[in-house]
Amino acid sequence: MSALTQQLNEQKAGSRSTISLQTNDPDLQRILVEINRLLNEKQDLLKMYHQKEDMIKKMVTNISHDLRTPLTVVQGLVETLLKEDQVSVEDERRYLLKIQERTTQINTTIHHFFELAKLESQDVALPLQRLNLTPVCKQSILHFYHQIEVGQIELNLQLEDRPIYALAHEDALNRVLQNLISNALKYGQDGSFIGLQLREDADYIYIDVRDKGRGIPLEEQQHIFTRLYKTDDGQSGLGLTIARQLVAKMHGELSVKSEPFRETVFTIRLNKA
Repeated sequence: MSALTQQLNEQKAGSRSTISLQTNDPDLQRILVEINRLLNEKQDLLKMYHQKEDMIKKMVTNISHDLRTPLTVVQGLVETLLKEDQVSVEDERRYLLKIQERTTQINTTIHHFFELAKLESQDVALPLQRLNLTPVCKQSILHFYHQIEVGQIELNLQLEDRPIYALAHEDALNRVLQNLISNALKYGQDGSFIGLQLREDADYIYIDVRDKGRGIPLEEQQHIFTRLYKTDDGQSGLGLTIARQLVAKMHGELSVKSEPFRETVFTIRLNKA
């Protein structure tokens, strides 16, 4: 028993991760097995805690940067308006539009941050229902029709006229589709193309959002769903992280395949209903 006490003290001090004793006593053997099980659980929890701690530190650093940059621009524009005695109506309107753009950016970042926090705290329940995805997809692309038309972007729709049902939450799915279509228009504008396809197999329903823009390098594809991950061109955000969380809450999967300047496809997979 003294050897057991010594090893427990060593474990508490951090110099030992498990307890190892030779004994023929079956009761003591059971105790040792249970102690080592609890110690392993403790190690796993500590590892998870440190990973979460590092993740939070990085997230705070990134979100601080993403807020500081537009705030600095707003401050500069306001100071310019205050210092200049004579500002033309045209310049004043241009400055105010830039201020509005940056404050909207700040508001969106803060909204996304709190939305993700709610999703990860398990406070958000998404009751699923048998949902016809055909009108949902049509309505999602119609939301961006003016932007597509003005930008002279080729639109390729592959949507069936018949109902196609999946287990989903309509508001959550609309949120995901708007994020993916918005990203395709923003980051795929070099290709002047956007596609939306609804398809199915024996078990699942798939929604593909595709563009032919600059794409995502292979080494970055596994990271883009990470909160506030910064790509080589400095892009960062929470939109894709939130989209994947929402799809996961619908018991689905969100994935990406990209070949830069050829085709980028984001795919939502949902269970059939």
